[in-house]
Amino acid sequence: MARLIAVEDLAGPSVLGRGGHAMHVLQILEGLRRLGHDVLFLEYLDGPPSPESARSFQSLVAGWWDPARAALLDLRSGASHAGLPSDAVRAFAAEAGGLLTLAAHYRSDPWPLLEDVRPRLLLEQDPGYTHLWAADDDPADIFGVHDLYFTVGANVGSERSAIPTCGID
Repeated sequence: MARLIAVEDLAGPSVLGRGGHAMHVLQILEGLRRLGHDVLFLEYLDGPPSPESARSFQSLVAGWWDPARAALLDLRSGASHAGLPSDAVRAFAAEAGGLLTLAAHYRSDPWPLLEDVRPRLLLEQDPGYTHLWAADDDPADIFGVHDLYFTVGANVGSERSAIPTCGID
């Protein structure tokens, strides 16, 4: 199977302590692993993590995933604060068969260390508000630039949904 990189928030300020969100992320990772994929999980923070975020990331990854297949990275510097070091992330990315972003991250630029990974896939988990925000702005600023877009909103793009598609198929 493929070497994949999955990016999502697990211990950042907006999701810290949200167990349901953490289990959602970890179940996707485990499902990909059970399908035979070699998965590297990454979380990017806007600066160094707080001690609480670093502890939470390390605890969740050690308890439910694999610390050798995860890293908590500083978005600005690319420095690793938990899990794999940045050079190991870069080496994994050089051989990755795809990048899976598990939610809209409100950024158009590629993730540091992952600029050349293709294809890029977005698995959108809450289409209502993100589509409404994207309709009033550049959708790439909300969803990022991906090669394929998936949504849990089964009716998005159909006559049964008033949620705008923002030109995304």
